[in-house]
Amino acid sequence: VNIQPSQHGLTFTCVVMPFGEEGPAFKPAMGNASLTTDLKGKRIATQRDLLREETLLDQLDEACPVFLNMSDNVLQLDDLQTALVALEQLEIAKTQASFDLVLRWPKGKKVTLSKKLESEHLQLALGQKNEWFDITGNLQVDNEQVIELRKLLELVKTSHGRFIELGADQILALSDDLRHKLDLINQVTDDGKFHPLASLQMEEATTGMRMKTLHTWDQQTQKMHQANSLKPQIPSTFQAQLRDYQLVGFDWASRLAHWGAGACLADDMGLGKTLQALAILLSRANDGPSLVIAPTSVCFNWQQEALKFAPTLNIKIFADSTTTLKREMLLNELGPFDCVIISYGLLQRESEILNQVHWHSIVADEAQALKNPLAKRTKAAFGLK
Repeated sequence: VNIQPSQHGLTFTCVVMPFGEEGPAFKPAMGNASLTTDLKGKRIATQRDLLREETLLDQLDEACPVFLNMSDNVLQLDDLQTALVALEQLEIAKTQASFDLVLRWPKGKKVTLSKKLESEHLQLALGQKNEWFDITGNLQVDNEQVIELRKLLELVKTSHGRFIELGADQILALSDDLRHKLDLINQVTDDGKFHPLASLQMEEATTGMRMKTLHTWDQQTQKMHQANSLKPQIPSTFQAQLRDYQLVGFDWASRLAHWGAGACLADDMGLGKTLQALAILLSRANDGPSLVIAPTSVCFNWQQEALKFAPTLNIKIFADSTTTLKREMLLNELGPFDCVIISYGLLQRESEILNQVHWHSIVADEAQALKNPLAKRTKAAFGLK
């Protein structure tokens, strides 16, 4: 098969060479059976087996189905991705076919196609940066060549199809499965980093790949799957009857809280967002302290609602009137069922000592107060653990 670059693709011409590489080429299964030629100053004769050549064409079509579209022993494919499919089929047939198949390129024009690379050829490692995960790795192209994951992801972003151009003469052949998974990784990562919220997609994207994981990732994945089967229960000490939509909100937010995703309750005013939040705080109170951040004007309301509907929560007001020393003592002594209520203003001013506490649950009331990522109080909120 003679291969010639043409426009954006490749042209394949099938020939038989009865006299070998040095002799003339003929169209398969066509022409005279008896041939003579001059080769290296000698006159040589040979006999072609036209039926055998016909069989070889059929075997080529079977090994490389794209050649069923061949016309007059020529297959012209102007789309590079389609042309590379044909080349890949030929490369496989060359090693597996029962007949002698030779691929011939013009001098200096050969394209090197890698073996088909599967998910198992990609080795990954997970790291952690603050609350985000970080993924690195290498694709093993052959015994000598590896490609770093981030370079591979950049190449995938700028290419179409599963064949990736590495240079003028080298092409990576990815399986459809690996190409799809790399696209998924690109969707959920930013320079190799991804948020725990993307754990489900990342788990799907890395299935079948060799992965060096972290305990925190394994824990995160376990919690994520547990959340699907979780059946959140309203605590028996909760002193209110939730409506159906409030029960749905409680169930939904509890599942997300279980694997650390967080949730935003956005019911209209007066529909009981505070009540739902208190139910969630109470159901999680046994595992550690909680924090409620609210505008100063509603901090007292939170205290009253908690005393009425969740009396087993130990409400502690983080107020302006308290000295810094007492505030630090308050935070140092926190335990299960303790719930601290703080204003946005104090959150910003006392962020340094608040950041020392590992909160089990945090509720931000009127959370639009944190919509500007550059604002000091937003940075203070993001600094909470």
